[in-house]
Amino acid sequence: MSAYLWPSHLFAIWHQNQHPVPYIGRLTITIHSAHGLRLSDFLKNDPYIVALVGEQQKRTDAKMMKDDPVWNQDLQFLVFTPQCHVLLWAWDWDKSSGDDFMGEAYFQTTGQPGHDTIETDPIWLDVRQR
Repeated sequence: MSAYLWPSHLFAIWHQNQHPVPYIGRLTITIHSAHGLRLSDFLKNDPYIVALVGEQQKRTDAKMMKDDPVWNQDLQFLVFTPQCHVLLWAWDWDKSSGDDFMGEAYFQTTGQPGHDTIETDPIWLDVRQR
C-alpha cells in the first residue's frame, strides 16, 4: 500500500506535531458485559465492542462462542473537553469473512473540570440497529 501526501497535508501534520492540543484528563470506560445480543452466526456469536471517543478508537477482546459475554475490560481515552460523546459498536468477529455489525449504543459524559476522579454507577445501554 502506498500513499501520497499533498504539501498541505504535510503542513497540517507538521503543525499538529509542533502545537499539540493539551488534554484535560483521561476517561476510563469499563465494558462489563452484554446480554441478549442478536445471533449473528449460525451457532454462537464471537462478540467484541469498539468504543469511539472523538477520533480515538479502542476495542475489547473478542469473546468466542458467547451470547452473553463478560469482558470486565477497561478502555482508556484522552479527554480534550469536559463533555465527551461516546459511541459503542457491537461486532461479531468472523475468521473467514468480514466481521458482522450487531448494533450500537451512545452516551455523553458530563465531566467536571478540576476533579481528579469521578466514578459513576454502572449504566446499561440498549444496543440498537442503525
